[in-house]
Parts: sequence; structure tokens; C-alpha cells
Amino acid sequence: MIIRAEASQVLTRLRLSSTTLRGERIKQIRRKTQRRREQCRTNQARYRMKQMKHAVILEETVQSLRVEIPALDMQRNRLLYGSKQSIWSVVVEYAHIFRFGVPVASKPLPTYPSMKSFQDTDTKRQLAFLRSTMSDDLILCELRGVNALMDQWRRYASSFQDLYFQLECIQGLSEKFVTGLASLSVTITETTLATVFPHLFGSGRIQEDLGYDAKLEPWRAEILASKLLGQRLRLPCSLCFEWDVESSRVMRLEMTVGFLTPLLQVLGRLEDAAAVMEHALITPCGAIDINGESNSWGHIE
Repeated sequence: MIIRAEASQVLTRLRLSSTTLRGERIKQIRRKTQRRREQCRTNQARYRMKQMKHAVILEETVQSLRVEIPALDMQRNRLLYGSKQSIWSVVVEYAHIFRFGVPVASKPLPTYPSMKSFQDTDTKRQLAFLRSTMSDDLILCELRGVNALMDQWRRYASSFQDLYFQLECIQGLSEKFVTGLASLSVTITETTLATVFPHLFGSGRIQEDLGYDAKLEPWRAEILASKLLGQRLRLPCSLCFEWDVESSRVMRLEMTVGFLTPLLQVLGRLEDAAAVMEHALITPCGAIDINGESNSWGHIE
């Protein structure tokens, strides 16, 4: 009996020892598992941080390259054309590079950081092209300079929607002069009415604010505005480029924009088309005059 009791106690101690060892082993495994998880989380955080830094570096590199593109384009034009730069190539490239006008933000830009840089890059490329192909004191009817030309394209693009400029034909009159026909397709929006045709906007109140004579009744202005809103106009354009042979640059650019005929096609009556154009903020040369200094449209086709 004594031997059996001692054997039973030994077995009990062995079982307790085995249970203790098993518990310790489980605790060790759990500690190792927890350390592995913490190490994995640390490694993942380091990896994400590394990826974020890499993305930032890539974005900064892309932005830097985009800034350099306009200057490189200008150098390319000079190397490619140089003294061989012709008025023909300049006219064709001008129509191509301004086929959508100048990029403008008609609504708040998305949060994606490169969207604005796309616009900035396109604008810089256009400006670089103008400065490499046109005279610094470029003559534009009553306007002067490359910046004035850029400003007009910007006004058209911001005043109208879905602008599209297409060169249809060009003809050389002499070594110095080239003429061309083109079309400017635009859509009329509320912004157009407010900025280009303000006498049709605001039920006559804006007419009084701008000092216009009350020749266009408010009800008629509302009818004309409603007929024009959302309409797609195809405006015929004529261009004349004067070339300076010595500098291989354009020294004069004249462009007329035909509003009357497309408006007549939409409105149906010459009187209505004339009423729309009477106080339109468009100069005889087709420039958008937001200051309202020119209220005559007699020379616009």
C-alpha cells in the first residue's frame, strides 16, 4: 500500500510538472507570436512609410520635369527650325496648340495634386511657343504683345464652354503674308451671358448698372437669353499673319470672329441677332472686352 501511494504521488507530480511545462510552452509560443505580430506591424509601417516617401519623390520629380518641358520645347523649336522656321509651320502649329484655347479651371480642381500642374504645363508650353515664334511687340489690332494674345484665348476659354478652334485652309499672299480661314466652335452658358452678353443677363437690372440705354426690354432680353443658353455656335474666323523675314517671327496677327451669322441661325431674325450683338462686350476685331470700352460690333462679321 505504501509503494502504491508513493507511486501515485510520483505520477501526480509528473502530471503537474507536465502541465506546468505545457503551460510554460504555450506562454512562450504566445509571447513569440505576439512579438512576431508586433514585428510584422512595425515592418508594414516602415514599408508604407517607404512607399509614401517614394511616391512623394516621384511626384516632385514629375513636377520638376513638367516645369522644364516648356523651356525644352522652346529650345527644340529654335534648334529644329532656326533660320529655316517658316510662316507656314508657325501658322499650322499655332492652330494646333490653341485648338482648345488656354486651359482654365471652370470648376474646383480635384484633390489629385497633378491636375493643376497639367494646366500649368500646357499654358507654359503655349507661352513658350508664342515667345519663340512671335515678336515681343506683336500687333493684334488694338492689342499688343504675346501676353495679350494669351489673355484673349483665356477669356474665350473661360467665357464659353467646350471651345474648339480648327484651321480649315491657309493661303500665301507673299513672302510676308499668309491668310487663313478657321472655325471657332463654342457653347453658350450662363457665364457667357454674364461676361460677354451682360445686357441679356439679369432681367434688365445689369443693363441699368452698366449704364446701357433701355432699348432692349427685360422680357425680350430674357427670351433671347433663353434661346441662346446651351446653344453650340460655329463661328467663322479669318486670320492674317504678317511675317518678319529677318527675325523669322510673326510681327502682326489679325483675326476676325463672325458672330452675327451663327446668332441669326439660332435666333431666326436679324433684329434679334443685332440686339444681342449691340452691347456685346466684343471689339470690332473679335476680342472679348470685359471692361466694356467698345460697344460697337459693326466690323464683326
